[in-house]
Amino acid sequence: MDYWKLGCDYWGKGRFVFYDLLKAESIVICKECDVQVGDAVAISFGYNVKAIAIIINQWQPVTNLPHLESLFHKYEIGYNSWVYVANCKFIELPINERFNYHVSQGISKIQNKSVIERIQRIISEYKSNTVFVNKAIEMYQPYINLLRSTHNLILTGAPGTGKTYLARQIAEAMGAEVGFVQFHPSYDYTDFVEGLRPIQDDNGNVGFERKDGVFKEFCAKALEKFDTNNFDDAWSSFLNEVVENGNLMELKTPSNAVFYVSVNQRKNLTFYTGTEKKVGGSLTRKGVKTEFEGNPFYKYWLGYYNGVIDYLKNKHNLHNVTKIKPRDYVFIIDEINRGEISKIFGELFFSIDPGYRGEKGRVQTQYQNIVEDGDIFKKGFFVPENVYIIGTMNDIDRSVESMDFAFRRRFAFKEIKADENVGMLENLTQKVEAINRMKKLNSAIEKVDGLSSAYHIGASYFLKLNDYNGDFDKLWEYHLEGLLREYLRGTQDVDKEIEKLKTAYNDESDHNNGQPQQAH
Repeated sequence: MDYWKLGCDYWGKGRFVFYDLLKAESIVICKECDVQVGDAVAISFGYNVKAIAIIINQWQPVTNLPHLESLFHKYEIGYNSWVYVANCKFIELPINERFNYHVSQGISKIQNKSVIERIQRIISEYKSNTVFVNKAIEMYQPYINLLRSTHNLILTGAPGTGKTYLARQIAEAMGAEVGFVQFHPSYDYTDFVEGLRPIQDDNGNVGFERKDGVFKEFCAKALEKFDTNNFDDAWSSFLNEVVENGNLMELKTPSNAVFYVSVNQRKNLTFYTGTEKKVGGSLTRKGVKTEFEGNPFYKYWLGYYNGVIDYLKNKHNLHNVTKIKPRDYVFIIDEINRGEISKIFGELFFSIDPGYRGEKGRVQTQYQNIVEDGDIFKKGFFVPENVYIIGTMNDIDRSVESMDFAFRRRFAFKEIKADENVGMLENLTQKVEAINRMKKLNSAIEKVDGLSSAYHIGASYFLKLNDYNGDFDKLWEYHLEGLLREYLRGTQDVDKEIEKLKTAYNDESDHNNGQPQQAH
């Protein structure tokens, strides 16, 4: 682990402090540097270190992240491919922990031993209070492995077990870009995939136009990272040039042999040899492109293919863009069972299948005939291979029973138990007491006839203590008792069972010298 310092007030024109940008987006910015995943970066304003950032994924050009473009313009930072960003765990320091470190502007390696020791102490203290990134990645790795192998994962369990929180943590540990939606009974295909939406022109006339839904938009965004060259533009420009020159153009092979090309009806090239311009064969667009990308299409006529490629490079600026591994995209569907799945997904049952990800899983959507020219899904919609879906659902919801097997077999299911995700309580002042009460209450719930671990109370309920200044009585009165009475609706001796559960909830003997403490 190495230590670095980044000044956030001298970049660009020096007119804006972009500390707020780094904090809001949990990123670090640099040009070319040797900062690695796991390294610590001291973020400073002037000489004052205000935060420590821990790098959690690989650097990539900021141009891979179009959602940052407007923010970079706002802070007058160059939105250029040579400006790199990396996601980080951003630790903002309390005022009394901030310190001065005099070093030149930009990003540079910290050599001062006392400064390194101070940063190490801050990180160590932070680790003791929260789930730190390295441990977090290790903690979430089994979920990440499962998601990567299946592409589709549903986190299921009792209410409040932190399934949505966990889904976001998994995505963060992957360094993924996240999309989010919550299903409900009124949600449908037009919201999720595409549909007709009303529009009004300048004259007040109302009409309809096709609009992508949130999931289709998300998939299109994920595909933006696959563009690795400008071949399509160069090819189109070249064909126009050939036609404008009488549909016959002289080219040369790499060995300097002359040949001629014309554009045929299939928008490929016919090539001719010799002074008599004898037809030699067809040079296809696919063949030229794959040869240029290093995946030879034919083992014959390579001289002619490469002659075309050389001309495209010299005259039409054909060039490779730095190849970046596509970033992971995680789409979270909260309460996935509350929507009418068949109605929402439609023909996507096919394309979300892990075996049909990518272009081989193209489907014709219900509005395919009016998809606009130039749309990336003009030939059919598909779910990119770098898109992963995480759904969450509560075991005890009656709507779970309506999920058909065609949908279920496309997802892996992972049960999240109440005591498996208590990391969300790390910053809660009453963390130890909250966990103890939760365990005792859940143990009592399992002893009630008709209830089981599916009816446990999860850790997220105890986060509500922040709303009541840590008052456990109010948490019981306003949130837990009503839920438990709903669990017990229709059973005998409800009040008696509720009293038993309340007694278990209030039993804090483990933390009060062996003496039970009753809520007031």
